[in-house]
Amino acid sequence: MSDTDGPRVLLSYTFPPETPGTVDDLAAGIHERLPGIDLDRARDRAALLDRVGEAEVLIEHGLPAAALARADRLRWVQSLSAGTNRYDHDALRERGVALTSVSGAHATAIAQQVLAYLLT
Repeated sequence: MSDTDGPRVLLSYTFPPETPGTVDDLAAGIHERLPGIDLDRARDRAALLDRVGEAEVLIEHGLPAAALARADRLRWVQSLSAGTNRYDHDALRERGVALTSVSGAHATAIAQQVLAYLLT
């Protein structure tokens, strides 16, 4: 991790299969837009479990219960998918962890496709 004053952000190894690009692309995009961010990468489950205890922010596509149990400093989980039904909302709430998703990210594309279907 870098020496910054910002929050420690951990980017998980999992990535939604429907999302174009790779985890490496996402990490590069984050660094490009936020060059001073303290971004760490967990390249596998073992690394996630090892590093999640230091993270204040977790960007991921699935939060194993074992990871949440070790996430003592975690304050925010950014899901890489629109739905959050696979998360333990009660456990996150009890720990004071905010959960956000990319809900609405595909709205324009879906609306265009529906309109195209209606016109054909």
